[in-house]
Amino acid sequence: MINVNKELERIIDNVNKLPLLEGNWWDLEGSETNSFAFYKIADGRNYLFYYFDELVEESSAQVAEKILSAAELGLEIIHPSYIAQDTYVVFLSKVETHVDYLKKFIIRIEENEYMFKKYVCLFTEAEIKAVEEKLPLMKKKNEFWGNESLASLNSELHSQLLLRLAIKVPIIKLNFAEIQFDSIQNRVIRNIVGRENQDKLTKLNGNLISWCGKTSPEEIANNLFKEIVGDDYEF
Repeated sequence: MINVNKELERIIDNVNKLPLLEGNWWDLEGSETNSFAFYKIADGRNYLFYYFDELVEESSAQVAEKILSAAELGLEIIHPSYIAQDTYVVFLSKVETHVDYLKKFIIRIEENEYMFKKYVCLFTEAEIKAVEEKLPLMKKKNEFWGNESLASLNSELHSQLLLRLAIKVPIIKLNFAEIQFDSIQNRVIRNIVGRENQDKLTKLNGNLISWCGKTSPEEIANNLFKEIVGDDYEF
């Protein structure tokens, strides 16, 4: 990638080592696009990656508005004919540490209902270094969540960032419903093993199938994340 922000380039290089939805990266030219990367998937949806350097402080409203405006301007330069409902923006930035007030900043961006769909992924230098070191050594499978190394090392720095990327970077290929179904089904079976109430098992499994069909990929991703790393971890 030519003339791209170095931190953005580090993230994109590692994302490209993971299985992605079918699509292609656009070649961007001009200094005004060096904080952006653009990926268009085969079904026509647009994914803009925007790296921002602005320091996020406890009073983050102005910073949030500034980077939202910058992303909108970047889209107008890169893809003037974009359709908002088919467009997603991933906001990326390196922080010193994951302090509590950053959660409010993330919510302020992601829950903004205007323009395009938004995701915020913050990372530390230690986390990105760990990914750069460990990811090339991990076994690759067709589905990212099928990587047993990732699931078993969820307390490691590289695994924490990879899990965050999997949720915040929608172009990474995931198989949400199947894994979520297996996880909950196994739990249901364990809870009623030894009981003779077959009707209860049938009802629970029926509810499970219905639930998987109605839950959005984002909700399933969040539930899956909590299943792996626990309810107390904030990403």
